[in-house]
This record gives sequence, C-alpha cells and structure tokens, in this order.
Amino acid sequence: MGDLAGAALGAMGVPAWLVRRMTDAARVAAHHVVGHSTAASYQLQVTADCSSVTVAVTDYDDQMMARPPAWLPVGSDNTLLPSEVPPGVDPLTHNPNGADGLHLHRTLDGYVRLGCQASWPGPSRAHPAGFLGCPP
Repeated sequence: MGDLAGAALGAMGVPAWLVRRMTDAARVAAHHVVGHSTAASYQLQVTADCSSVTVAVTDYDDQMMARPPAWLPVGSDNTLLPSEVPPGVDPLTHNPNGADGLHLHRTLDGYVRLGCQASWPGPSRAHPAGFLGCPP
C-alpha cells in the first residue's frame, strides 16, 4: 500500500520528500491495520488539497454506510478517548492539537484506522492552474 500511496501522491505533484514520508506512513499503517483486524478487505485512503496531504489505512467498509463513521482517538493503553472535535468532523483531518505523526482511531463498532496528515505548499508548477482546485 505504501507504493500505491507514493504513486498517487507523485502524480498529484507532491514533493519527493513528502511522498517518501507519506509512503512510509502508509506502509506502517497497513502493517498495523492488517495485524489488528480480521476484516476481509482494507482501504488505502489518499487525499490532497491546496494545503495538506492525508494518507490512512482502514478496515472500514464505507459501501454499507450512508455517512462516515465517528472515529475516536485511541490512547496508548488501547482505550477509546473522547474526541476533541465536534461530531461529524474527522479528527484525522481536523487535528485540534496540530500533533504530527500517525494517529490511531477506532469506531465504537470496532473498525480501525491509522493515518497521518501533513502540510504542503500545494501542487508543483508542472501541474496546470486549478489542479486540485488550488489557485494558480
């Protein structure tokens, strides 16, 4: 999954140093989720916008749900922690502490997600104006 994340991010114009970082994050996240889940399938989620890049690996199957799940942070003792973000807001992409690195989340019904978000200056000049909705 790390190589797949790297290829997608590279195609989006993400700088090579950030592609390497997010590739490593996706690889570690995949290893963790596969080792801590009995799900039949897993998802790699890669998103980028004008200011950030996010990668996550999860065992959550969103095809069966009408809306995103409530992801709760998981503490170092593997217990669910209260979320610091309002309901309906994803704590991975709206991190109130600005904490860097991988973040582990779980739903009340046991789905697992490990991922990280990093800031970036937007797509390179090699991409056309308006790429990813970013201003030229």
